[in-house]
Amino acid sequence: MMEFTFNGIVRHGFGFYNPNHAAAFICALMPFVWAAGFRGKHWPVRVTAVAITVLLCIALAMTFSRTGLMVVILQAVLFCLAHNRSRHALSKPPSETTASVPLPSKSITWLICLLFIAVCAGAVIFSGGLSRFTLDRAVTNRFDIWKAGCALFASNPWQGVGLGNSGLLATSYLLRDGIECRTLINSHLTLLVEFGAGAGVIWLTMIFLSLCSWKRHSASFVSLIGLCFSAFSASIFDWEMLFDFHSYGALPLSNFILAWCMLLLFVFLLLRLCIASWSPKRVLGSVAASAFLLCVLATFGGTAPKVSKNCIIVGHAGDKSAVFRGESFMMKDVAVFMQAHGFESYMMPIAPMAYGCEERISNCQRMILFGDAHELTAHMPDRPLVYVSPPEWAEISSKAEKIFLKRYADSLPFGFDSNKTPVEYY
Repeated sequence: MMEFTFNGIVRHGFGFYNPNHAAAFICALMPFVWAAGFRGKHWPVRVTAVAITVLLCIALAMTFSRTGLMVVILQAVLFCLAHNRSRHALSKPPSETTASVPLPSKSITWLICLLFIAVCAGAVIFSGGLSRFTLDRAVTNRFDIWKAGCALFASNPWQGVGLGNSGLLATSYLLRDGIECRTLINSHLTLLVEFGAGAGVIWLTMIFLSLCSWKRHSASFVSLIGLCFSAFSASIFDWEMLFDFHSYGALPLSNFILAWCMLLLFVFLLLRLCIASWSPKRVLGSVAASAFLLCVLATFGGTAPKVSKNCIIVGHAGDKSAVFRGESFMMKDVAVFMQAHGFESYMMPIAPMAYGCEERISNCQRMILFGDAHELTAHMPDRPLVYVSPPEWAEISSKAEKIFLKRYADSLPFGFDSNKTPVEYY
């Protein structure tokens, strides 16, 4: 499956929608191939392992993933360190006396590692992917997105902002114009922000506990490190898509199946390594490390909105305005409008055309309806109504306040008189 292009170069996803996810999966498989090659008793096994490694390297180069190349080099170095420590690739390898082919020495192991890195670099250069290794906005914007994610977690530490809402809230309220994201480009941070501290402690505790087993299960440990690093620099675990069993996140079925395979592999590695390194002291230490990390993230509070019962709460608890947006209105436009008009305290359902949080709405002083949200008028309590860019055909009382945004010019009624009704340019 071909997806994404860069300067005319086709990036291959191999069944994944995002080539970076394909690269992460390829990297996760490589340590097991290396282990089979190092512990193989016969030359055919080792030759087969070499052939599979070459094929995986070619596939990795075709994804043009910068993170993938860095991860596979990191994995190669870690695997060699693990092998040279005991001259074994796994926790229970066959003895050298029974092997038909002797295990490589330390010097040979590092020579193989350097040769592998050279092959990977050569594949990237030969394929024309070297031009991707620049400090572009895809790299620099990540830091702004991660900072926004930390701010969201600090404002919503316990229950989170809800599945699939992290990128939307970060884009609308915390990121500058020109930066849009559906997730936080970091699977770990996205999980913390969307599911809250409870799920975050469990997730991080298992990761920290599994790191204690670095002396054993070399292939599993190296594969897990690669997946953790990939998940840190990209959203290889797209939580909203993974739990969308109806439409698969509006993506192909192959992407859904492969994504679940990668997540199940990650969970399997976590459980295997956690069981191998289980001890009360290590568990307590992992929990303490997780709690400390979450406390550090909680210091990034600031202007991030709070989320309660699928409603955004901006400002103090005593909401002065209730905001509802139609399908055609972007949340960022609503946020900019509210800030420009000095509305420092309001509530708004996250989903468009949604009506909820009745107990809060009853305490609001005014209702502001954007676009098609005028259809919710019948549900509104007896409060002043403000319509922003309602459709031309909408039946609205002449006494109601109406504001039209130039950006949504299609809603301007025929014969509109800007001297009587304000028009704002967004």
